[in-house]
Amino acid sequence: MADLVKHHVITLKSVVDAQAAKDQAGAYTAMRAAAGHMQMIADPLAVAIAEQFPDRFTASAK
Repeated sequence: MADLVKHHVITLKSVVDAQAAKDQAGAYTAMRAAAGHMQMIADPLAVAIAEQFPDRFTASAK
């Protein structure tokens, strides 16, 4: 998970760098990649939180 988060942060930096360079196409491409990473982080995180607090979540997160 740590490697995935690190890769996500590096990709977000690429978005900022592309925006600073006024490279909108590059910024969009990097932003789409970062969004894909976020989903890969969010899914297992949601499951872990739901399993940790089962009384707060009535539906399965899996």
